[in-house]
Amino acid sequence: MSNRKKITKFDRHEFWKNPADSPHPFAAHCEPEYYLDLDNVTRLVVSSIARYCDSDESILEIGCGTGRNLVGLVKAGYTNVSGVEISGNTVAVGRKQFPEYRDIDVIVSPIEEVIKSLGEYDVIYTQGCLMHLPYTLDWVIEEIKRKAKHLILTNEGEPRKGIHVWGRNYEEYITKGGEWFQVEVENGMLYPPLPKTTIKRMFLRDE
Repeated sequence: MSNRKKITKFDRHEFWKNPADSPHPFAAHCEPEYYLDLDNVTRLVVSSIARYCDSDESILEIGCGTGRNLVGLVKAGYTNVSGVEISGNTVAVGRKQFPEYRDIDVIVSPIEEVIKSLGEYDVIYTQGCLMHLPYTLDWVIEEIKRKAKHLILTNEGEPRKGIHVWGRNYEEYITKGGEWFQVEVENGMLYPPLPKTTIKRMFLRDE
């Protein structure tokens, strides 16, 4: 009998470190192997960033997972990319699949434990990561706004809510205070298998 039929209290850190051991029924879509072949998502990330950023700009992905998006940026000519990822196991899976990922600097940690110690980046982007931060960690988004110098990209589930999802309207969060303005918004369903609840937003700093 599958252990996923039993629902227990959700521990965000333990879940993302090893979804395979989770009893939650949604865990199969959160295991590292699920993210290896989502080429449409990487196409979305790379093409969006390429419209606004030069190849030498510094780029940080928060929740970089298997490194598929970062590797896509490297293949597109970007030379200064790095990431933060909560799961060392997920990074290992990605580095086995993508040789280029082995040369990309990744900090293995929950983002809330390292964001304040990070330097500034020209670009900070997230792909399905912020939606998994509870509202008590809204301050992480404020730190992203401070650390990013040029562009912020969020590609997140916005209306969704659940035991492991905290939905937000990221336009409201990022543009609050007037330092950032939204330049693009797009529905993720154009990039299967992303659902219509995933919304891509691009923000530039108002200089």
